[in-house]
Amino acid sequence: MHLSSSTPFEHGNPKMRLVTFVGCLMLAFADVGETIQPRNPGWTGSLLVVPMDGSHWTGVKAVAEEMGRRGHKVMVVIPEVSVLLGPGKHYTTRTFPVPYGQQQLDELQARNAEVMESKQLPLLEKISTRISNMRKFVDLQRATAESLLLNQELVDFLRKQNFDAVLTSPAVPTGAILAYNLSLPAVYMLRGLPCGLDSTATACPNPPSYVPRFFTHNSDRMSFRQRVLNVLVSILEPLLCRLIYWSTEDVASRFLQRDVSVAEILRSGALWLLRYDFSLEFPKPLMPNMVLIGGINCAMKRPLTKNPSGKSGWTGKLLVVPIDGSHWTGVKAVAEEMGRRGHTVIVVIPEISMRLGPGKHYITKTFPVPYGQDLINQMMVEHVRELTAPGQSLLKSVTSKVVHLRKVFNCMDSTTESLFKNQELIEFLKDQNFDAVLTDPALPMGAILAYNLSVPAVYMLRGMPCGLDATATACPNPLSYIPRFLTRNSDRMSFGQRTLKLLVSMLEPLECKFIYCPFEKLTSNFLQRDVSLTEILSTGAIWLMRYDFSLEFPKLLMPNMILIGALEQSPSGKSGWTGKLLVVPMDGSHWTGVKAVAEEMGRRGHTVIVVIPEISMRLGPGKHYITKTFPVPYELELFNEILTKHVRELTAPDQSLLEIVTSTFSNMKTMFNLMASTSESLFKNQELIEFLRAQNFDAVLTDPALPMGAILAYNLSVPAVYMLRGMPCGLDSAATACPDPLSYVPRFMTQHSDRMSFGQRVWNVLVSMLEPLVCKVFYLSYKDVTYNFLQRDVSLIEILSTGAVWLMRYDFSLEFPKPLMPNMQLIGGINCEIKNPLMKVSITFTLFT
Repeated sequence: MHLSSSTPFEHGNPKMRLVTFVGCLMLAFADVGETIQPRNPGWTGSLLVVPMDGSHWTGVKAVAEEMGRRGHKVMVVIPEVSVLLGPGKHYTTRTFPVPYGQQQLDELQARNAEVMESKQLPLLEKISTRISNMRKFVDLQRATAESLLLNQELVDFLRKQNFDAVLTSPAVPTGAILAYNLSLPAVYMLRGLPCGLDSTATACPNPPSYVPRFFTHNSDRMSFRQRVLNVLVSILEPLLCRLIYWSTEDVASRFLQRDVSVAEILRSGALWLLRYDFSLEFPKPLMPNMVLIGGINCAMKRPLTKNPSGKSGWTGKLLVVPIDGSHWTGVKAVAEEMGRRGHTVIVVIPEISMRLGPGKHYITKTFPVPYGQDLINQMMVEHVRELTAPGQSLLKSVTSKVVHLRKVFNCMDSTTESLFKNQELIEFLKDQNFDAVLTDPALPMGAILAYNLSVPAVYMLRGMPCGLDATATACPNPLSYIPRFLTRNSDRMSFGQRTLKLLVSMLEPLECKFIYCPFEKLTSNFLQRDVSLTEILSTGAIWLMRYDFSLEFPKLLMPNMILIGALEQSPSGKSGWTGKLLVVPMDGSHWTGVKAVAEEMGRRGHTVIVVIPEISMRLGPGKHYITKTFPVPYELELFNEILTKHVRELTAPDQSLLEIVTSTFSNMKTMFNLMASTSESLFKNQELIEFLRAQNFDAVLTDPALPMGAILAYNLSVPAVYMLRGMPCGLDSAATACPDPLSYVPRFMTQHSDRMSFGQRVWNVLVSMLEPLVCKVFYLSYKDVTYNFLQRDVSLIEILSTGAVWLMRYDFSLEFPKPLMPNMQLIGGINCEIKNPLMKVSITFTLFT
């Protein structure tokens, strides 16, 4: 790793500047309110807690106590009779009478325990007993829900408290129904829901072929029989839901004075805190408002340190098993930093290597290998000779690469065998009780060792041959979209490239066999049982991907796969770094949010230049940024005329559908032609363009609905950050390669939700068929403008697809859920006004901590 006192920004590295600059941009956006009003550190809120009895209460009580201890007003509503529920030190308790006694609860508990412990009961008797217990449980929950929701005095009292949020477990939806009635955001804390209600309510993908049904005890690695059982259970789930929740729905309908389903109520939940640990269970899809908070064990653990960023008394033990070559550069930096912070770091390396060696802050343990330095040097010389050999035929090139690859993996195989046979070193490592193993799984030696030591494995990698990373993490890896490793294709493939990719994917199992078969034999001997490499790699806790989304093609990721970038391996530099931001805004309401970010970035010391036309509705100068204007061939009266006409048509009574569509289309076409004229005026202003080129900006902030800024960023070769509410004709999805299925995602401006009737779905399909034509009409005038400026034919989608980050003014909890790509960030902002600032410790943050 290149260590220097100078920063990568001083070296003019645009990639690392982008990473840091986007971070500054996100911080600025999150903190725009701070420039308007000072924070109120004494702010406290009100939290209503409606818990579920039993083990669920353990985690909820801990949160209620902590929230109360921090000064928030916490009120817990519980029945007078319960198993575990009760008062606490830091929260207020309100009880309500119920029509059952403690004896009935104890009897139900005893029956459940008897059924769970009695293994000799006949199957029919066990089923009938469980159904009987389920009916009694449902009757009990109905009685509890009625007692609370129909207690008018208590409900009126709670309504007057003006709570900020409701914390509850949706398994018993009494709290969710109450939150729905009080119009309060609901925060759900749960382990899971029967009959797939959590997936239904959040519209989370839940395919039976992949996600095991609740209570089946299957993993995501199902046999054919388990998959058949899974499908049968999924078919029965609606019936099970009806059996469990029909009485609750009846109570809810009477309470809310209208027919309502439990799924509809749960759908309004703002945040789902899942007591589910990804690294200890099977991976499954999640929606953005579903947060994994762990908690497989309900016991109270040691608290986090008060200052996580600083030094703390706790230190751990890390075992590092690196791979030789360039992979070592990044791993060594982590090992050095962990050692510098006081952790015990032991790095296990062979005695003979190219780059591996001792460091300042970690301990090195070496083991002998049956080859010398000459073999390593010889392989390096052969590799360089192959890369530089001119005029090789395809067959000869492939043959030589396969032979060389075989030599490399034979060497790695020999290294692995030497380590596993070194019994003294293995016993030493076993005695250390490491907390984690850091390794690169491309050489699976470290992963196999972590599996043997029963220690969580953290993988740091650039990628793996034959798609092993996707297979091990159960990450979607569709042939039609994701290019195969080392094909050098992008996600924008021609027909020939797709054909090649299909052939490569067919050869991947053979390639895996060729590369990793010796490792599997070694592993079986070492672990004393047959085991596949996929099984070992699938136990990896975290996958740190040395992969930068904004500089490569987008692809799907699982929650334990984290993009850490690191294309440049020098340190990030001083925190006082300031950069240059070019802002090319869109006129109108779009400007409100962009201006706030521009002001905040300027206030923090960054150089911000805002480029605007001389004639506009709202655009103008600011306190903390520089304004550069350019002339345009129209006057302000033209804007006023267009707006007046638009308002008149919106308010005109008794218009037919055809008249509304025609007038709206005509107005939008006029507006887009005006914006194209504005763009042409900027691009023809050679003096201004040269001035902007000379500034060496780090990023461009713009709204892609007016593609002037995106085209300018493309021409200047500067990363573009888009801030937008949405785009017409699905351009945002097309540019980001984001899934946008017609049956699920409503088209822009149809005003449908994701819960569409058959007629709405038909309308959605028809609108989607018209989208290419709409795009063609709206953006036709940009074709000539773009060609004249860039001096080549280029499509708008190609330009927009280079966007580094998409900041979506879209609030997940207030609208329908839809798929997102990793470089699309939800920043809220349904209302563009500057609202009251956040408190230093928000309710959400408190819930997590």
